[in-house]
Amino acid sequence: MPAAAAGSLGIRDLRRETAAVLANPVDSLHVHLPRAALDDLAEDAGAPPIDELGAEQVWQPGDATMQRLHPILVDVLDKPGRASKPFVDHLVLAVATHIAATYGGMRAGSIRRGGLAPWQVKRAREMLAANLAKEVSLLEVAEACGLSPSYFSRAFRKATGETPHAWLQSCRIERARDLLRDPDQPLAEIALRCGFADQSHFTRMFRRATGMGPGAWRRLRPRPISQ
Repeated sequence: MPAAAAGSLGIRDLRRETAAVLANPVDSLHVHLPRAALDDLAEDAGAPPIDELGAEQVWQPGDATMQRLHPILVDVLDKPGRASKPFVDHLVLAVATHIAATYGGMRAGSIRRGGLAPWQVKRAREMLAANLAKEVSLLEVAEACGLSPSYFSRAFRKATGETPHAWLQSCRIERARDLLRDPDQPLAEIALRCGFADQSHFTRMFRRATGMGPGAWRRLRPRPISQ
């Protein structure tokens, strides 16, 4: 393997055995991009799957983007816990996207027109409806449907006409209507059981959906007849 100048970038396929002879001390940063991560990137971009990563030379000099990202990556890795998780996630995504586009030929295409398969819609609705009292992770639902979060969100909206969050809010309002029919259920308790932050949030969202507050809605409903 030839000598590499400072700032050079090399791409190695871990399916193949690679060896290097180091005649002098060297500092290097290794970034592992799993096949699944590359597949998700391509799917999100509406691009064909990436078959293989490759550079024109064994050691690719002059990658300005990676040279700028390198010290940031080193700083984050050297002081774990200092950077917020969203920042680290976005930094890793930036590196992976650059590598996929520059060395894997990934080009954004048109987003797939298809929505979700019927089983995926059913599974997603079941998971969302089963977690009204807490904010279910979009990642969990997407993984249950075998999709990346960004593609799942777009496909769910195409299939149902609503975003996952909006559909979940509709479920919460519907559940609140059922609970409001019991005059002994306090509004604050209904709010928590349906996943709203507090009674004020519940009142605001209920009014937005129905045109009136939950108390007024309850008063207009006939009281159940005691047996």
